[in-house]
Amino acid sequence: MHDCHAHIIGPAPHDPDWPHDTEEATLADYMAMLDANDIEKGVLVQPRAHGTDNSLILDAIRRYPDRLRGVAVVAPDMGVEGLRDLHRAGIRGVRLGGKVPVSALPAMAPDLARAGLHVQLLMRGDDIVTHRDAIADCPVPVVIDHLAHPDPAPGTDGAPYRTLSDLLDLGHVFAKLSAIYRYSERADWSDALPLQRDLARRHPERLVWGSDWPFLNQPAPGPTPPRLLAALRDAVAPEALARITETTPRVLYGF
Repeated sequence: MHDCHAHIIGPAPHDPDWPHDTEEATLADYMAMLDANDIEKGVLVQPRAHGTDNSLILDAIRRYPDRLRGVAVVAPDMGVEGLRDLHRAGIRGVRLGGKVPVSALPAMAPDLARAGLHVQLLMRGDDIVTHRDAIADCPVPVVIDHLAHPDPAPGTDGAPYRTLSDLLDLGHVFAKLSAIYRYSERADWSDALPLQRDLARRHPERLVWGSDWPFLNQPAPGPTPPRLLAALRDAVAPEALARITETTPRVLYGF
């Protein structure tokens, strides 16, 4: 089992562009969560709280090189040598959509390709429709955070959801079954689970799962890893589960 989306948070002060008062979430706590839920490996995604300072996740990978990989946030002008250094340190992708906007993708993609990195996109609303052509033409693998936060109300007929499904047909685009609680409007997530079921039926080879631990800025009691894993097993057929939680993560993150 691979957790392909989680964060660790250091003590304040945080990035000045981060508007929230976020509690610390340590590497020790994250590793304990993995062990408690029989999750072998994890992918740490740079949180917006730390801007382009990736030192926490780089240190974490150094400490657990067999169990962790990372997705960094970098300045658009970092250059290919800096990106190659990150790859050698265990980083496998660069995230756009927070500190650095998704609109930077076309300019950054050539250097990402030369460094052997994929791009991860954080989008909401109609963002995925707006950036569809850039995603389709991207020369590196593209990973969509949290299914691009689809609106459950129109179900599979919503334009952003249809765009996501069409992009997954292209072969270089992947999506994360993660953070269902961030786009569901119901306490039991029953409005959003059909979207996950549909994608898992249509595109099991293009999906990975992530816990989104530590569930930043969510009111108590919030989601729990066991409940999220139960939702995953509800949404995904048994024959597709290993592909989503084992096979594709190993390829995408180089475990």
